[in-house]
Amino acid sequence: MRLAVTDANIFIDLIKLDLVAHLFVIELEIFTTAEVLEELNDHQTEVLNGFHREGLLSIHVLTNDQHKAVGALKIHVGLSYTDRTVIVLAKVLGAIVVTGDGAMRRFCGAQKLEVRGILWLFDCFLQFQCISHAIAVEKMEGLMRINNRLPVEECLERLKKWRGGT
Repeated sequence: MRLAVTDANIFIDLIKLDLVAHLFVIELEIFTTAEVLEELNDHQTEVLNGFHREGLLSIHVLTNDQHKAVGALKIHVGLSYTDRTVIVLAKVLGAIVVTGDGAMRRFCGAQKLEVRGILWLFDCFLQFQCISHAIAVEKMEGLMRINNRLPVEECLERLKKWRGGT
């Protein structure tokens, strides 16, 4: 099973769309950092703690050495300390980074880390038959209403494809 480290914006969107449970059905072992949870509101944290209690979500508390690695990570404009904890954990685990943050995506690409986003997760949800094409359309339209940083053309391509049932 592949490992993935997820950041706050992915969790926020999936919880708002009521899709977060599907994250734990696709063939990924999901990790995040304690710092990511600190960025979430109480409801979001409660939801994720439920998955943690079920053994589906691993919440990693960085060691002192890992915190030093976060501090030593070359500062990149737009990357918060929390963003860097996700990157360091992904490096330690050899995991995919799942984020919608543009600065993180660019930095991960430059670091040769595999990086994916929420559109890829939608594709996985369909591949693993977690959702139907009709639900994918409904949820993508909802996502486009709440997240103005999405690649609109890619979203529209998927909507067209899913409306056709493929």
